[in-house]
Amino acid sequence: MKKLILSSVVLCVFSISMILFQFSCSKNTIAQTNTPVKYTIEGLWAGTYLSNGSSLSQFISLSIKQDGNFICDSKGAGNQYLSVGTWNLSGTNFTADLTNVWSQIGSTNISQHFTATYDSTTGKIANGTWTNTTLFSGTGTFDVTEVN
Repeated sequence: MKKLILSSVVLCVFSISMILFQFSCSKNTIAQTNTPVKYTIEGLWAGTYLSNGSSLSQFISLSIKQDGNFICDSKGAGNQYLSVGTWNLSGTNFTADLTNVWSQIGSTNISQHFTATYDSTTGKIANGTWTNTTLFSGTGTFDVTEVN
Protein backbone atom coordinates (compact mmCIF):
# COMPACT_ATOMS: atom_id res chain seq x y z
CA MET A 1 0.00 0.00 0.00
CA LYS A 2 2.87 2.40 0.85
CA LYS A 3 4.46 1.65 -2.53
CA LEU A 4 1.21 2.44 -4.31
CA ILE A 5 0.84 5.78 -2.49
CA LEU A 6 4.51 6.63 -3.11
CA SER A 7 4.15 5.74 -6.81
CA SER A 8 1.04 7.94 -7.07
CA VAL A 9 2.83 10.88 -5.43
CA VAL A 10 5.87 10.50 -7.72
CA LEU A 11 3.60 10.28 -10.78
CA CYS A 12 1.68 13.36 -9.67
CA VAL A 13 4.88 15.38 -9.05
CA PHE A 14 6.25 14.26 -12.44
CA SER A 15 3.01 15.29 -14.20
CA ILE A 16 2.99 18.72 -12.55
CA SER A 17 6.66 19.22 -13.43
CA MET A 18 5.98 18.39 -17.11
CA ILE A 19 3.03 20.79 -17.26
CA LEU A 20 5.11 23.62 -15.73
CA PHE A 21 7.98 22.84 -18.11
CA GLN A 22 5.66 23.05 -21.13
CA PHE A 23 4.20 26.39 -20.01
CA SER A 24 7.62 27.86 -19.33
CA CYS A 25 8.85 26.77 -22.76
CA SER A 26 5.83 28.18 -24.55
CA LYS A 27 6.29 31.57 -22.81
CA ASN A 28 9.89 31.71 -24.00
CA THR A 29 8.79 30.88 -27.52
CA ILE A 30 6.17 33.63 -27.46
CA ALA A 31 8.64 36.16 -26.05
CA GLN A 32 11.14 35.37 -28.81
CA THR A 33 8.62 35.87 -31.62
CA ASN A 34 9.14 39.29 -33.18
CA THR A 35 5.79 40.06 -34.73
CA PRO A 36 5.93 43.63 -36.04
CA VAL A 37 3.19 46.01 -34.96
CA LYS A 38 1.11 47.28 -37.86
CA TYR A 39 -0.61 50.61 -37.28
CA THR A 40 -3.80 51.70 -39.00
CA ILE A 41 -4.27 55.17 -40.44
CA GLU A 42 -7.51 55.70 -38.53
CA GLY A 43 -7.14 57.19 -35.09
CA LEU A 44 -5.68 60.11 -33.20
CA TRP A 45 -2.33 61.56 -34.27
CA ALA A 46 -0.31 64.31 -32.56
CA GLY A 47 2.84 66.20 -33.40
CA THR A 48 4.14 69.53 -34.57
CA TYR A 49 4.02 71.81 -37.58
CA LEU A 50 6.08 74.70 -38.86
CA SER A 51 5.02 77.64 -40.99
CA ASN A 52 7.56 78.37 -43.71
CA GLY A 53 9.67 81.28 -42.64
CA SER A 54 9.34 80.37 -38.95
CA SER A 55 11.45 78.16 -36.72
CA LEU A 56 8.78 78.08 -33.99
CA SER A 57 7.30 74.57 -33.76
CA GLN A 58 3.53 74.52 -33.09
CA PHE A 59 1.11 71.79 -31.85
CA ILE A 60 -1.11 69.86 -34.27
CA SER A 61 -3.40 66.87 -33.84
CA LEU A 62 -5.30 64.94 -36.48
CA SER A 63 -8.35 62.78 -35.94
CA ILE A 64 -8.50 60.47 -38.96
CA LYS A 65 -11.84 58.70 -39.13
CA GLN A 66 -12.62 55.44 -40.89
CA ASP A 67 -15.45 57.03 -42.89
CA GLY A 68 -13.03 59.38 -44.69
CA ASN A 69 -13.65 62.41 -42.47
CA PHE A 70 -10.83 64.31 -40.87
CA ILE A 71 -10.52 66.81 -37.99
CA CYS A 72 -7.46 68.97 -37.44
CA ASP A 73 -6.83 70.77 -34.14
CA SER A 74 -3.86 73.11 -34.14
CA LYS A 75 -2.40 75.93 -32.13
CA GLY A 76 -0.45 78.71 -33.79
CA ALA A 77 0.75 82.06 -32.48
CA GLY A 78 -1.15 81.38 -29.26
CA ASN A 79 -4.48 80.80 -31.02
CA GLN A 80 -6.51 77.60 -31.37
CA TYR A 81 -7.79 76.47 -34.81
CA LEU A 82 -10.25 73.68 -35.70
CA SER A 83 -10.64 72.41 -39.25
CA VAL A 84 -12.66 69.64 -40.84
CA GLY A 85 -12.40 67.86 -44.17
CA THR A 86 -11.69 64.57 -45.88
CA TRP A 87 -8.61 62.40 -46.31
CA ASN A 88 -7.33 59.76 -48.71
CA LEU A 89 -4.59 57.13 -48.57
CA SER A 90 -3.11 55.63 -51.73
CA GLY A 91 -0.32 53.22 -50.79
CA THR A 92 1.81 55.35 -48.47
CA ASN A 93 0.65 58.69 -49.92
CA PHE A 94 -1.61 60.52 -47.48
CA THR A 95 -3.61 63.56 -48.63
CA ALA A 96 -6.29 65.66 -46.97
CA ASP A 97 -8.35 68.70 -47.85
CA LEU A 98 -9.83 70.70 -44.99
CA THR A 99 -11.47 73.99 -44.12
CA ASN A 100 -11.07 75.97 -40.91
CA VAL A 101 -14.43 76.16 -39.09
CA TRP A 102 -13.39 77.84 -35.83
CA SER A 103 -10.54 79.90 -34.44
CA GLN A 104 -9.99 82.08 -31.41
CA ILE A 105 -9.33 85.09 -33.62
CA GLY A 106 -12.46 84.58 -35.70
CA SER A 107 -10.89 83.80 -39.08
CA THR A 108 -12.65 80.86 -40.71
CA ASN A 109 -13.14 79.39 -44.18
CA ILE A 110 -9.40 79.08 -44.79
CA SER A 111 -8.94 75.93 -46.89
CA GLN A 112 -5.79 73.82 -46.76
CA HIS A 113 -4.30 70.84 -48.57
CA PHE A 114 -2.09 68.32 -46.72
CA THR A 115 0.27 65.76 -48.23
CA ALA A 116 2.52 63.33 -46.34
CA THR A 117 4.02 59.85 -46.23
CA TYR A 118 2.28 57.27 -44.06
CA ASP A 119 4.34 54.44 -42.50
CA SER A 120 2.24 51.63 -41.00
CA THR A 121 5.28 50.00 -39.35
CA THR A 122 6.36 53.06 -37.34
CA GLY A 123 2.97 54.69 -36.77
CA LYS A 124 4.11 57.98 -38.31
CA ILE A 125 2.78 60.40 -40.86
CA ALA A 126 5.96 62.19 -41.84
CA ASN A 127 7.45 64.60 -44.34
CA GLY A 128 4.11 66.36 -44.40
CA THR A 129 3.45 69.63 -46.16
CA TRP A 130 0.45 71.92 -45.86
CA THR A 131 -0.66 74.73 -48.12
CA ASN A 132 -3.40 77.31 -47.68
CA THR A 133 -5.52 77.14 -50.82
CA THR A 134 -7.85 80.11 -50.13
CA LEU A 135 -7.74 83.52 -48.46
CA PHE A 136 -4.36 83.79 -46.74
CA SER A 137 -1.24 82.45 -48.40
CA GLY A 138 0.79 80.09 -46.30
CA THR A 139 2.73 76.86 -46.44
CA GLY A 140 4.61 74.69 -44.03
CA THR A 141 5.55 71.23 -42.85
CA PHE A 142 4.24 68.76 -40.26
CA ASP A 143 5.01 65.39 -38.66
CA VAL A 144 2.65 63.40 -36.41
CA THR A 145 2.75 60.09 -34.56
CA GLU A 146 -0.24 57.87 -33.80
CA VAL A 147 -1.49 58.29 -30.23
CA ASN A 148 -4.02 55.42 -30.30
